[in-house]
Amino acid sequence: MFGYSGTITGSGGKPSAIVTDTTHATSAGMAGHYGWKLVASFGTGIMPSGDTNNQSSTATTWIAFSDRTANDSVTMRTFPFDTTTKTIGSEIDNFIFMSSSYSAGEFISFNSDYGTTAGISSFEGTSYTKLLDADLEGTTSATIFYPPDPDDDPSGQWYGGMIRLNDTQGAYLSSNGASHGVYMFDYDGSSTAPGNIAGTVSGVNHGGSGWYAFYTEMWYSRGGLSSPGSGSTYANIGTDHQICWIGGQGTWNDSNTTIHVGIFDWDGADDGDTTRHGEDDGADAAAAQVTFTIPTHTDSLYGPKLLATTWGNVVIHGDSADSSNNCVFPMTWVGTTPTIGSSISWPDNIGVDVTDCFWTGLDGINNLPIHKFTCGQSRTGSTDIYRTFAFRHVSTGTTATANVNGTTSSSTALVVDGNSGTIVAGMVVTGTGVGGQTDDEPIIVTTVTDQNTLVLGTAQSLSDDVALTFTLMDTHIDTIRIDFTDSTGKHEVELLCKSAVEFAGVAVPISKADPVFMENNTDLLLWVRGTNLSDATESRLIYLENAFFDR
Repeated sequence: MFGYSGTITGSGGKPSAIVTDTTHATSAGMAGHYGWKLVASFGTGIMPSGDTNNQSSTATTWIAFSDRTANDSVTMRTFPFDTTTKTIGSEIDNFIFMSSSYSAGEFISFNSDYGTTAGISSFEGTSYTKLLDADLEGTTSATIFYPPDPDDDPSGQWYGGMIRLNDTQGAYLSSNGASHGVYMFDYDGSSTAPGNIAGTVSGVNHGGSGWYAFYTEMWYSRGGLSSPGSGSTYANIGTDHQICWIGGQGTWNDSNTTIHVGIFDWDGADDGDTTRHGEDDGADAAAAQVTFTIPTHTDSLYGPKLLATTWGNVVIHGDSADSSNNCVFPMTWVGTTPTIGSSISWPDNIGVDVTDCFWTGLDGINNLPIHKFTCGQSRTGSTDIYRTFAFRHVSTGTTATANVNGTTSSSTALVVDGNSGTIVAGMVVTGTGVGGQTDDEPIIVTTVTDQNTLVLGTAQSLSDDVALTFTLMDTHIDTIRIDFTDSTGKHEVELLCKSAVEFAGVAVPISKADPVFMENNTDLLLWVRGTNLSDATESRLIYLENAFFDR
């Protein structure tokens, strides 16, 4: 069975977190994009002992944000971070690190001062490694990956983004529907040895439609991408040039209970093949490496998460509608063949739900904008012990009800009647048909024109006269530690700091948080967007001392 601890913060001799919370004016960013996202950090207090901060003459410790303010460019903003006051100083500089006539990719930091990005210019995809300059006022393109062409595809059809596996290994993912593909590479800080994309002219890696348009699984999985565990060093468990991922067949919805596992690997040889195992054409779903069944999750769109361990992987299943279905599956590997073990239930009496927790990039592996220190693995002892945090939404007791007045179709505009109680901005909306956000993130009222005319944060399609409930929520931040050292999937979950920070009157989605897990193994730095509904430019920098105190 699993072990757990649910002691409240500060009780039983446990220390409370010391909180430093500062508010910052940023930019709202483009619609559908992040605004300011923390994409790199380094220096004293963050980097591992023995590493070198090449920017030390500019800042002893620094953090960097990406800021997408136009479709054709992404700006990087660099700041010093004061480890004594736990605050950021004046901006060092802001500069465009990726420009494109069509779309630019976010920066993914591999280690210290370098990372990767990708862009499209006139539909020609190109990816780059970028070295941050010593003065933190620009980047140097160390290496350019021009789209490889093993399948005689038009060169302009290869475009997408990057994947971090570890400090020196990554992959380029082409997500274009005309040419799906993955190729891996090694990077030592100055040169690369890229492998080719797997596939042939017949289209081994050109899924086309259905589940085998595999980029939809990897690109939008938000936590369903990892690597078979084979390393043991912090943020470097994913080694041996392998990428594995999980997903449902086709669009993810609350009826999916069959999970497919896929894997790519590369032989490491220059111009060697990246091989996709177990999938021999673009239509045969039965050719997946392995499938397994998760519990039902009716009315829950929360997708399964995948993390690397030293012995393999854990698959974390969450059900936002019924927490009794929350569980963990162990996945072990022999070569490129996985075996899925029996599920172990997530403890339901510690007050932290799987669906509230931060998982994306927690093992340092992902294709979303992450950096090395997004990794929550322990810096001391076993890297199978993970630190993470939860955004728990708690009702304030203030509620209202109303009915949909007129059918809506993919619209954020909502007209209601039959009101009872007062609807205010920030309330979470629930009711039949409400939802559709990835991982069941809350649907929020962003604007109240009057009590019958509302604007929601996410477009909805609702039937006339559906009863709706509006609830004002606070967001509480909890910190937890999870021990995944047992390869049978047995796990120990410990609630460390409960309600260390509270955001009043707003249900902040966990996807709005960017963490830096500090070098001392106990502190947590959080950059949180969306904390003030009346000001989309406001973000909070929160530093939690003793967030992960020793037992």
